[in-house]
Amino acid sequence: MPDMQSPIVGDQARRLARNGSLSSRPVHSHPWWPEEVCAKIDRLVWVVSSLDDSGDCWQEFTAYDNSGRVLGTHRVEGY
Repeated sequence: MPDMQSPIVGDQARRLARNGSLSSRPVHSHPWWPEEVCAKIDRLVWVVSSLDDSGDCWQEFTAYDNSGRVLGTHRVEGY
């Protein structure tokens, strides 16, 4: 069963969405969404596959605006 991690909020959430990394100075930027979506992000909800389950490992980030509307989902396979 997947495990929810702490939400990522505000500037930190927008930086992650824009860079694909929480680093303030990423070497290679890999935006998850177009800038117009990143600018609207209020929080990212982070869910990871359970480490207890055998099989695929993944992380999933769902972006929400300040009204609670889903802006998009980004999945990272094999972390």
